[in-house]
Amino acid sequence: GRNSAQAVLVANVPLPAWRTGDFSSLTNSIVNPYTGNPFPGNQIPANMISPVAQNIQAILYPLPNYGPSGLLSGNFRDLLPSENGWAVFDIGDASLDYILGKKDTLFLRESYRHLRVIDIYGNLPAVSHEVENRLGASGVITENHIFSPTLINEIRFGYTDQRLAYNQVFDGYDFITKAGMTGPFVGITPIVAVPWFSINSISSTTGLDDDRSDVGLDYEWNDNLSWTWGRHSLKFGIDQILDHLTFLDNFGNVYGSYTFNGKFTTNGYADFLLGLPQQTSITSPAPSIQRHGTMIGAYAQDQFQVNPRLTLNYGLRWEYQGPYSGAPYLLYSFDPKNGKEVIPTQAGFSHIS
Repeated sequence: GRNSAQAVLVANVPLPAWRTGDFSSLTNSIVNPYTGNPFPGNQIPANMISPVAQNIQAILYPLPNYGPSGLLSGNFRDLLPSENGWAVFDIGDASLDYILGKKDTLFLRESYRHLRVIDIYGNLPAVSHEVENRLGASGVITENHIFSPTLINEIRFGYTDQRLAYNQVFDGYDFITKAGMTGPFVGITPIVAVPWFSINSISSTTGLDDDRSDVGLDYEWNDNLSWTWGRHSLKFGIDQILDHLTFLDNFGNVYGSYTFNGKFTTNGYADFLLGLPQQTSITSPAPSIQRHGTMIGAYAQDQFQVNPRLTLNYGLRWEYQGPYSGAPYLLYSFDPKNGKEVIPTQAGFSHIS
């Protein structure tokens, strides 16, 4: 089951007249940045409006549907379906105990959990949804062998798999293609990300989450030997963990960030229609980051019953956590003595910008 709900979306969208370049309702003058003079009647000629801006306008900004004519603040409202999985989620467990023989028993367990959330993050309907999936699974198999009444061995193999994925519904690559935008992002591998548009007085797409995925996969095995010897209860063991981590995180300005603040015309939306951002920036897509590490431990302990009123517990443990490795050669370190980066392989230099 799921906790289904509706989320209220409130946005500031451009007035209908603004969409065609008509700012006659404003008292301040809209300046033609190419002449320095106001546009007659505060009307931008149709042949000066950017076709790319018109395409973006048609995709991102709906017409007002709330309040009196001329209202700009909160003039678009909608109810959008959402899904809250924090209280209700899918979960499953299965286990099996099996007697192999007089001296051997086997235990198996598998667990699964899935939490799904439809988040409403943005306030423009085209870019408001993000699907969050949290998956968790673990399993273990244990075998116990009785060598004698005083000597028992347990060996165990297990794994844990944790996956977190944020999936933006809005396809940024499809968007820039339909909008006719050009720039350094053209030709990159398609990434589901939201371009960042910030226009004075209009709801923005800045800072919205995009496709992200984190995967943590661990394999572990351990062996424990229990030995009762007189008044001593001795235990010896060894364990090893193989840790695998994968991260992929891209933010919206892989398709650019665009700020329109009225610098050129005195009105942010007029700047947008003319295709004149005050500031732009872009970020290169992030590569997938992979990490692999190994941890090993061993121990010996004893519980010694000195007399009925005194018991001593003591032992030793040794652990080693090796350095993480990763592909494609994205790991590096820092030497504080000389203030330089340490690149482990020659191939790693090709990834330094």
